[in-house]
Amino acid sequence: MASKSTVRRRSKYLQDQREKISVGSSGTQQKDEIKVAAKQKRIDQLFEKIPRVSISSEELLAVKTDLGISSNSNRKLKRWFNRWVVKIGGEQQMRQEKNNIIGDNLVAENLPFLLNEDKGKIVKLAPCVYADSLPQKVLQQLNENDRLNLLSWH
Repeated sequence: MASKSTVRRRSKYLQDQREKISVGSSGTQQKDEIKVAAKQKRIDQLFEKIPRVSISSEELLAVKTDLGISSNSNRKLKRWFNRWVVKIGGEQQMRQEKNNIIGDNLVAENLPFLLNEDKGKIVKLAPCVYADSLPQKVLQQLNENDRLNLLSWH
């Protein structure tokens, strides 16, 4: 709620900004804004009818890993999903799940590799991940699968 003078002052400010942005064709600009607002209202009404879908933090971690995206890009993806009425698990849960999967047994570092480029082969630093102890990593994976009742004993 706002007083008539406040609404008038805001309208004047918007009109001035529209005039600056559109360089003299503020009427055309305002018509387009009204069209966009009407479309957005219809879209919002449609989204209200869609049932909410949820993606767990474990599934989001799998998406992040499969797409090879950074945490920042993952946050953008999460905001995009939220816009489309999809509920996403928390980032803290996702990081905790990642730590459970990786443990302290994997080592990541940048190492020089011979890579193919347009100009030919070139030596560049590239990320490399390896298990510090393969038997320990296998045992960790078996223990995790046992905890989740994914093992069948024969």
